[in-house]
Amino acid sequence: MLNNWLKIAFINYKKNWLSTLINLFGLTIGLTGFMLILMHWNDEESYEQWNPKKNTIYAFQQYNKKDNTYGPSISYPIADRAAKVIPEIKDYILFSGAGKGFKMTTQNKTVYQKDGMAVSENFFNFFPFKLVSGSFKDALKNENAIALSTKAAKSLFGKTNVAGENIKFDQKNYIVTAVYELPEGNTVIKPEFVMLAYEQLKNDKEGWGNFNYGCFFMLDKDADIEAVQEKLMKDVFIYRAKINAQGAGVTPQKYLELYGPQGSLLTPLGQMKLHGKAYWFGTGDFKTMMILFALSVLIVILSAINFINLKTAQASQRAKEIGVRKAIGSTKSELVLQFLLETFIICFTSYILSLALAELLLPSFNKFFDKKIIMNDWRIYVYSLTMILAVTVISGLIPAIYLANFKAIETLKGNFARSRHGIWLRNGILTLQLIISSFFIIGGLIVNSQVKYMMNKDLGYSGKQIFLVSFSENSPQPWLKYERVKNEMKKIKGVDDVSFGEAVAGSYRYSNSNMDYMG
Repeated sequence: MLNNWLKIAFINYKKNWLSTLINLFGLTIGLTGFMLILMHWNDEESYEQWNPKKNTIYAFQQYNKKDNTYGPSISYPIADRAAKVIPEIKDYILFSGAGKGFKMTTQNKTVYQKDGMAVSENFFNFFPFKLVSGSFKDALKNENAIALSTKAAKSLFGKTNVAGENIKFDQKNYIVTAVYELPEGNTVIKPEFVMLAYEQLKNDKEGWGNFNYGCFFMLDKDADIEAVQEKLMKDVFIYRAKINAQGAGVTPQKYLELYGPQGSLLTPLGQMKLHGKAYWFGTGDFKTMMILFALSVLIVILSAINFINLKTAQASQRAKEIGVRKAIGSTKSELVLQFLLETFIICFTSYILSLALAELLLPSFNKFFDKKIIMNDWRIYVYSLTMILAVTVISGLIPAIYLANFKAIETLKGNFARSRHGIWLRNGILTLQLIISSFFIIGGLIVNSQVKYMMNKDLGYSGKQIFLVSFSENSPQPWLKYERVKNEMKKIKGVDDVSFGEAVAGSYRYSNSNMDYMG
């Protein structure tokens, strides 16, 4: 029986080769998009999973009730008091910079080393990188201590066993206390060097309103997160308002309304990349991810609807076949199974083709999203195969039931076309297909219009005529060096003007303080 079903299936594929190709093409494109978005989603969820302490480390985000927004910054005294008065908080870490760069000098060479971080001294308690040289114990206790990644150590010294070596930069001498290897897993916290934010922490020790830091808290594994957030409000934020309100000339309640925070959110380290409200290292966009995923599912549904429509449109060609099979004893369930098998063959072939197409498109996809995704996650195959089975059932069952319901006598007489059975269902499916197609067409036109506007909008300058030079100078009067550099650069032929900024426009950098002037 199975052999007979397969023969009939391939005869019909060959007979209706154009509709077969259309079904294969539509399902392959839809499944390929579904796979790529699923891989992108899984990749975003995999950040910081390498860290064995990820379930006890929580990122702090402050809440501004007035604007209904979250911010990733905190002040040193707020973090310190929270650790002292809230029993569930066992430790905390502050970091003030990401992507720092310095011109570093060793005994043999001078190298501009970038991608550093300035942190508090317990950094390696939170991020236990693999130790290569030196020791993590007291690695950042001293203001002149620095820890290097293996890549930075090789760049500066040509080797990794460099604990105890000296480096000079920022007008100071530093001693390498540890060399570590960055994790292979996905992470946004991957500093090439780590140093103690000594001067900044010293200056901000009493600065309740200097929100210059990102913060992670380490909590008990059984801590009630909502309870900790309530204690932050009651024992830290309100406490800060009480001790600062008098100097500001307002009531504690008014101070809290003006300067906040009016609440907080603690998100596990492993969820921050994609689900965090505000992240010091750049927050992922879960909303966009869900939109892309929903669109990929819609494309698969559209392909399935197209399959249903083409199958039911071929009803006249298979009516007599169905009539004969019923006349010789085939049951309705046997006919349904036969049509489901034919659908599964098409869907499974599309699945194989989509795997190959996804592999071909992956390099371009990785380049676009700046990722290194490979198809080695078993969940991709399981989820996409589940989608295939769902499409098989949805797109195969409806036309199968429709065709199996033909009456043998009427179809053998050629009167099946006059039956109006199932017309409402076909019309409903066609309407749904039209709505989804219209959605994609209208959406495509809108996006094209938006992109065209952005590409042609006059920005007031030409990006091709602006050259960015990294300028880092922490001397007491950095503007003096800048003025000298500016004057020399303006002498270069073709340089029209020179300007300076603390941060690159468009880059994420968080720091804020309170200031009042004349009320």
